[in-house]
Amino acid sequence: MDTMTAAKHMENTGKLYNAADLAAELNVSARVASGYLCNIRLSNKYNTEDDGLPARRVRVLKITGHASSDLWKLALGIKRSAA
Repeated sequence: MDTMTAAKHMENTGKLYNAADLAAELNVSARVASGYLCNIRLSNKYNTEDDGLPARRVRVLKITGHASSDLWKLALGIKRSAA
């Protein structure tokens, strides 16, 4: 599990998440989920919205950029799968 996987899950569900909710769905600790949420919120790669403090919840609206595997597929002329 990594930040990108967590972000894809969040984007697919379209729900607002706090650390406890994300931890329960991804079967990771709340501490790890909190790290994912922090990375997602602060990175330019992810377009997010949140409902503010206190008890901030985050929603991933869009993921921008390409994963390295997508770049290899592009370089080799392989069609990208629908995300």
